[in-house]
Amino acid sequence: MCSLTITRPWTPAVSIIIPTYNEQNHIARTLSSLLNQDYPAQLTEILIVDGGSTDTTLNIIHSCLHTRSHTPCIRILNNPHRTTPHALNIGITAARGEVIFTLGAHTTYSPNYISGSIKILHQTGADAVGSTAVTLPSAPTPIARAIARVLASPFGVGNSLMRITRTRTIRHYTLSIPDPIPADTASCPAYRRTVFEKIGTFNTALTRNQDIEFNLRLRRAGLKLLLTRQIKTYYYARATLSQLFKNSLENGYWVIKSLRYARRPFVLRHLIPAAFVTATLITALTTPFLPIARILFAVISGLYITADIISSILTAHSLRHLHLYIITYPTLHIAYGIGSLLALPAIIKPELRRGTGSGTTRGNWQPDKRIPEAGMEGKMPAIS
Repeated sequence: MCSLTITRPWTPAVSIIIPTYNEQNHIARTLSSLLNQDYPAQLTEILIVDGGSTDTTLNIIHSCLHTRSHTPCIRILNNPHRTTPHALNIGITAARGEVIFTLGAHTTYSPNYISGSIKILHQTGADAVGSTAVTLPSAPTPIARAIARVLASPFGVGNSLMRITRTRTIRHYTLSIPDPIPADTASCPAYRRTVFEKIGTFNTALTRNQDIEFNLRLRRAGLKLLLTRQIKTYYYARATLSQLFKNSLENGYWVIKSLRYARRPFVLRHLIPAAFVTATLITALTTPFLPIARILFAVISGLYITADIISSILTAHSLRHLHLYIITYPTLHIAYGIGSLLALPAIIKPELRRGTGSGTTRGNWQPDKRIPEAGMEGKMPAIS
């Protein structure tokens, strides 16, 4: 008598964590994409960890729920610290799923985001999987469109596969990248619960870039993070050059300041803007005194301007707006580089090098590995 083996799909309970603070302009769109997933609602819980929003964020969340039936379990948790890493850790502690998603409130998600992540985790045995980020303009203006496309181009963000796998943003240029592929970071990953048990939670000292540090810590522990194009996040970029400059300045600042709290919390591409700004400033300031400085300044400036123009031509959706791309690239790079340089004083103080202080230095911070066991049994309230 022959036997028949039936392979059943892996359908674990999942927890989705979304940090929020004054997200009235985005949260409805984000929630709508999550409430329309093709994964079983009864196996899904959404944990909204709010930092005390003073706008209509919470009202919008309640409104979204009351207009739908058969929604996943949704809980609202309080985040008195207001920062993202605290919110994520609060959510992780409260999560009851076997797989935990760390998502953003400025982002929407493809309908297969949960099911696709679970499928890849199951097929590959990976510890975490995240998506490529499709960067969209947040306003119907030429400059907003330019910013979005610059943030998805190799010259804009380097070898960040999470960003540049959106090949259609680059004119006449096709990237051939395996799928899925190991990566140093990914957009809005899904983690097996065991990841947090092995390496701890997010570093609460890092107001920004906590995801970069966590994913690097994951890989250094011998765990596997995969990036896939089979699922997608849709991220809305800044709408103006001033917003881009401020955001890039903060990102550059925190990527260096993170050295106070973590071991090598970045990769090489994060240092290139600072190196570019430093080299340009030094050669420019020494040009009156050193003939070699004039040559170096001309070479550095000439190479950058050439790369800027070529990349702008390849990236621009219309040559009529080419000038917007030509100024957007240096806005991104220079702001990021300046931010990194402004952070240097924070990491060269003697007390920080010794790792002493009140729990905010590398020497003191320890990841919390006390994660409750998974379990979504019993009747769960729709919202609290």
